[in-house]
Amino acid sequence: MASDPTEQIELVETGETFRQIVFDDVDGEEIAYLTALSPKEYDPVDVMNIYTLRTLIEILFHDLKQYTNIENFHSQSVNGVLFELLCTLIGYVLVEWFWHCHPLRGGVPEAIRIIRTRWNPSLRSYG
Repeated sequence: MASDPTEQIELVETGETFRQIVFDDVDGEEIAYLTALSPKEYDPVDVMNIYTLRTLIEILFHDLKQYTNIENFHSQSVNGVLFELLCTLIGYVLVEWFWHCHPLRGGVPEAIRIIRTRWNPSLRSYG
């Protein structure tokens, strides 16, 4: 259950005031969100959904940077870079799907290694 959406918290360091929203997770532990989103426009459930999706997107981009060569592009054109990004995203989603269908101890890196060696032994690097 969410706390009172009008509860305000002031940060000592900056003096800024934020709206605090508290939820109980499935284990009964409290999860607190501090937000500047208006209570008139965003109810507590919307705030929780927005921040949960934001966290998932940040994890996706972290994983993309960690497991792919997404920071270095071969193309110099906007269309080429978008094509590389889309192909990398599709490839990563397929690797994640493979890993979830065939759980491996090494996680995504091990799934990438197995796909590389079994699909085309001549591929020695990604990117």
